[in-house]
Amino acid sequence: MGRSFSIQAESCPFCRNSPASSTSSDWVHDSSPERTLAISFWKSKEDADRNVQQRYKHMLEILKSYLRQDPKIEGFHVDTSTTHNVVAGKAA
Repeated sequence: MGRSFSIQAESCPFCRNSPASSTSSDWVHDSSPERTLAISFWKSKEDADRNVQQRYKHMLEILKSYLRQDPKIEGFHVDTSTTHNVVAGKAA
């Protein structure tokens, strides 16, 4: 939890100040805690694209001390969701 907590502590205030973000989810690999996945949900594709264009470089600067390589950013649309049933600490 230490590494993910540190990343969260540094990045969350930055994300929280984005009016177009509706929620985010951070995942840490069970046996390789240096491997993480962060998923952000945006109100629209345009908001997500705008975030990458306007905020990505700043976020990368905040997180670079934790990274071995630049993050890979991919865009997806939500087809279905049951995220309200996901509880932190529960195995998938």
